[in-house]
Amino acid sequence: MGGWRKYAELQAQAKTGLSSGLFIWAFLAVAFGIATAGFILLMAFIWMAERHDPLTAAIVLAGFFLLVTIIVAICCLWSRRRTIEQAERPSPRAETRPGSTPKSSAALFK
Repeated sequence: MGGWRKYAELQAQAKTGLSSGLFIWAFLAVAFGIATAGFILLMAFIWMAERHDPLTAAIVLAGFFLLVTIIVAICCLWSRRRTIEQAERPSPRAETRPGSTPKSSAALFK
């Protein structure tokens, strides 16, 4: 029965691309996106308040967090694609056991 459960799990992963790694990368992307928005607001405040040196520091920090956000979002997409590819790849054990997939089970009952 464990083979059927694993088969169903892999089919769900292949269709959705969801995994724990995807949730971690998505959480990091959201966190750094929020930090970027905070620094953009800080930049606007400093620009309106002083218009010089503190603005440069805020721009550098906002640029850093924006870069990190972009990198994390790319890693999130890469992780999702890798999960889909792994789930679609047939297991060597499944091919050796008769009845481990719906197609082979249908062939057994014919």
